[in-house]
Amino acid sequence: MEMVGHETNRVYGTIHWGDSPQTHQQVGGNYSLSSGTFVTAFHTFVVEWDSAGFTWSVDGSRYFSVSRGWPFDQRFHILINLAVGGNWPGSPDEFTYFPQLLYVDYVRVYRKSN
Repeated sequence: MEMVGHETNRVYGTIHWGDSPQTHQQVGGNYSLSSGTFVTAFHTFVVEWDSAGFTWSVDGSRYFSVSRGWPFDQRFHILINLAVGGNWPGSPDEFTYFPQLLYVDYVRVYRKSN
C-alpha cells in the first residue's frame, strides 16, 4: 500500500515483482476517500494474502484484488517505510513539508486457521 504526498485522499495497492529493473512488473488499484484526507485521522489498511490471491481494503472497503498467477508462493517480509522523493512522485521541492512523519498504531500479522 502506498500513498503519494500530493494525493492525501488516495492510497494505492500494488504488487511488484521481477529480479531487476529490466524484468520489473506491477499491477494495482487505488482507493480515494469520498471526503477528507488520510492525514487527519487513523485508518485501517488491510492486505490479505491467501491461496486465492491478494485483496486490499481501507476501513473495511475492499478496493482491489488479484487472483493467483503471480510469483508469490515463497516467503516474503513486511516493509514499512516513509519515502521522500524517488521516481514517483519525483524529487522534493520548495513545497515539500519537512520533517515528514509516519504514525503506525499497530501491525497485525496472522495465519488463517483451516
